[in-house]
Amino acid sequence: MGNNEEEICFPLENSRIFQYDSIEQTFYNDEKGQSKMTRIPEHERDIMEQAIYLPMVLTVLNRDLSVVENSPFKLKKPYLELIEETMKAVQKELAKVKSYLKRNDLKVEQVRHDEAFTMFLFIYHGYEEHHNYFNPRIRNKVQELMLYYLFKRYKSIGAPAGKN
Repeated sequence: MGNNEEEICFPLENSRIFQYDSIEQTFYNDEKGQSKMTRIPEHERDIMEQAIYLPMVLTVLNRDLSVVENSPFKLKKPYLELIEETMKAVQKELAKVKSYLKRNDLKVEQVRHDEAFTMFLFIYHGYEEHHNYFNPRIRNKVQELMLYYLFKRYKSIGAPAGKN
């Protein structure tokens, strides 16, 4: 990355949501379910996946904000502020991701969705790849990201490297 580029945060130890047998691979399933090798380098793929699940984190937080606003809590303000500050952090990160995608001619689009899988089209410098994701795995990653943005990011501030 250049000196003037902001670094994109990868808060999860294993941010990959696309795996075979719990071992990271450079393969993906195409639109016909065929296993193919990807042309997309791991770093770019990780950023493209951030573009998938950061908006989902924002959707969940937005719903939670509504629930808290309409709840019978006596003291709503601390909960509302926590959610709003978390949303700001996620939005800031998502803006960096979108900027990176645009600068590097990368795109991610949802193609298909059913009860078990969601298919995304990854466009990498003109090459198109269809990636199929297992919905419960996406949900788990969104949950991990929520835990990070709500709590764990505060633990990593000032912590020695590798001790987050």
